[in-house]
Amino acid sequence: MVATGDIAKVVGGGTPKTSITGNFTDSGGHPWVTPADLTGYNDKYISRGRRNLTDQGLKESSATYMPAGTVLFSSRAPIGYVAIAANPVTTNQGFRSFVPSEEVDSEYLYYALKLLRADAEQLASGTTFAEISGTNAKKLRFPLAPKESQHQIVNLLDTVSDRRETATNHLYASRQAIEKYRHAVLGAAFREASQACEEEGSVLDLAQVLREPLKNGYSARPVTFETQFRVLTLTATTSGLFDGQHFKYTDEVFPDDSPFWLMPGDVVIQRGNTAEYVGVPAIYEGGPREYLYPDLMIRARVRDDIDPRYLWYMLLAPQSRKFLRDRATGSAGNMPKINQKILNVVPIPVPPIETRKAIVMNLDVRMAVAAATLRRIHEGVGHVDRACQAVARKAFSGSLTTNPSYR
Repeated sequence: MVATGDIAKVVGGGTPKTSITGNFTDSGGHPWVTPADLTGYNDKYISRGRRNLTDQGLKESSATYMPAGTVLFSSRAPIGYVAIAANPVTTNQGFRSFVPSEEVDSEYLYYALKLLRADAEQLASGTTFAEISGTNAKKLRFPLAPKESQHQIVNLLDTVSDRRETATNHLYASRQAIEKYRHAVLGAAFREASQACEEEGSVLDLAQVLREPLKNGYSARPVTFETQFRVLTLTATTSGLFDGQHFKYTDEVFPDDSPFWLMPGDVVIQRGNTAEYVGVPAIYEGGPREYLYPDLMIRARVRDDIDPRYLWYMLLAPQSRKFLRDRATGSAGNMPKINQKILNVVPIPVPPIETRKAIVMNLDVRMAVAAATLRRIHEGVGHVDRACQAVARKAFSGSLTTNPSYR
């Protein structure tokens, strides 16, 4: 086992003042990479980020050039994104980059660092967010194979990576097909309800089907220790389904009669998110006063004569989603938002109760099938990832090469 500090030079980065536009350029200048540039980035090599530094920006920051072949490793927000510099690049301070010595191949180090993500997280510290320091980055340890074996391992893991990409692409296509199916059945249900209203019933504004006014959530102060007060995060409802695994603790105290406690049957709507998710509703399925809801959600409580699931389905339908997206506000680059005024006038078709019951029963079955299929797809992605990790660990243990003389 060798320490990364023994076979590579660890280099940090820097950022000039972002308030000075003259420090950055979209073309020309000096290639500059941030962790955000590696979000969703699957290629092994990277040549530049979304923005470059100008001469002025490079001079006024601690960013320095690193040679092609340097392995970039994000050190915070999050820890563990990895890519190899295809050409000389600079980075912001969110990286601990490794300039490899002649002992180690860049691509071998790339795969080693992918395996070391959990170790890096263990060595991280910080109050606002976890970060691994340059000193601790040098302490990461991995088996160093002879150069010939390094190339064998890289070729093997390249093949595994290609097969992983093929498998995940198929799973992603399956997930997209399920999403289209959900979109289609919800759209058909909305049309059915609207057509039924032409004979009996009416299309009402959302405000008219509520038993009390809409209520924005509360931005509670998060803490890193466990308390009895849990506040949902946006991730808890982004899928359109309630997922109680996503929350933060707060040490602020909320009485039992606080309006920010969620109750069974409450519908929570995301008032701020990306254009794709703004306005997404979810029906709360937890117990009374188990969770609070955040400021970026709006709570709706439906009238007693209307099933909350019916309202949830109507808000989840593509017709309502488009209505909200078209009216969301926010300047370019900012999170689009909706407000109570916009939500209150979302058209909700309210046909006779028998029709509503039939629609809910039909959608319950179809959506349950879709949800079960999505869970299996998610499990499949996890299985593929675990299998690839297992192969990588075996490769670095020396059991898959012809020359296992590691140190």
